[in-house]
Amino acid sequence: MSAKLSDLVPLEGCVKIRGRDFTVRPLSLGAIASLAIRFPGLRCLLSGGDIAGAVVREGEAALVAVIAAVLSEDEAAVASAGLTAHEQVLVLTRALELTLPEDPSEMGEAMAQALALVMRIVSAPGQSLPEGSQVGAG
Repeated sequence: MSAKLSDLVPLEGCVKIRGRDFTVRPLSLGAIASLAIRFPGLRCLLSGGDIAGAVVREGEAALVAVIAAVLSEDEAAVASAGLTAHEQVLVLTRALELTLPEDPSEMGEAMAQALALVMRIVSAPGQSLPEGSQVGAG
């Protein structure tokens, strides 16, 4: 008998911030693509590389967007929470552990194809995210 997607337990982790447990979820491919479109420096999410460095280089808005996506929170709520740098690193590190394979070479051809698709979307004239799209959706 073959398995069904409903048989899978959602992949998630936990981080403790100020004495409270927060559920961290991996970034979906849709969320990664959305982030890569909004923040071109985050295209490395699709291909590997210095992801944490890319998030930092893209600035506060990108960091808030990634944290919002993995915590399933609104970006405004994340921004207003005033997370410390240490708290942000805890969330980001756990999210990357859940999102990326242990061996970066496993990203392989599928992620290269996904990157090519995102690049095609980004380079198409007048292309933008569909109305109502959210980074955390997916």
